[in-house]
This record gives sequence, structure tokens and C-alpha cells, in this order.
Amino acid sequence: MVRQILIRAGADADSIFMTPLRGTHPSGTVRLGQMLDDDLQTEVAGLYVCDASTFPEALDRPTVLTILALGKRLAAHLVTGESQVHAADAEQVQSA
Repeated sequence: MVRQILIRAGADADSIFMTPLRGTHPSGTVRLGQMLDDDLQTEVAGLYVCDASTFPEALDRPTVLTILALGKRLAAHLVTGESQVHAADAEQVQSA
């Protein structure tokens, strides 16, 4: 189907090649600490990113658990309005 779409869009049929499907974990395109603050917010107020693109580099293992943890942390931040990074630091100080 993809081949047909490309040909209809004007691609030269001889220039199209297919490879087997591969699983990948694309990441590092909107890195935490560079383009996002500690709460996953971009420089645009209210715009958050919460997926594998926030990782500083590609992981050599499945990313789903890390993404779920980031999602839970972001949800807590959005509900409470508090930075979850700083809340975790405060808990550590209180328990010490």
C-alpha cells in the first residue's frame, strides 16, 4: 500500500525499496534538560512532551516503563500544579 501511495505521489517506482519491519525506540528529539524543564514543559507555557523523545539518548531496552513513569509524574504535576521533581526532593529531606 505504501508503495502505491508513493507512486501516486510521483515517486519513481524504481527508486522505492522495502525492508522488513523493525521495532525501534526513537528518542532524543526533545531532550529533557535541553528543550524541556524538569516538569516536561517546553518554552511554550502549557505545552508538555511526555514520550521517548524526552530521553537524552536512545535506550538499549524497551521504553514503555519509563514512559509510563514519566506520564504518571506529569499527571501528578498537572493535577497539583507542583513540580514533582521538587516534591520528591522535599520528601527526601523530611524523611532524613
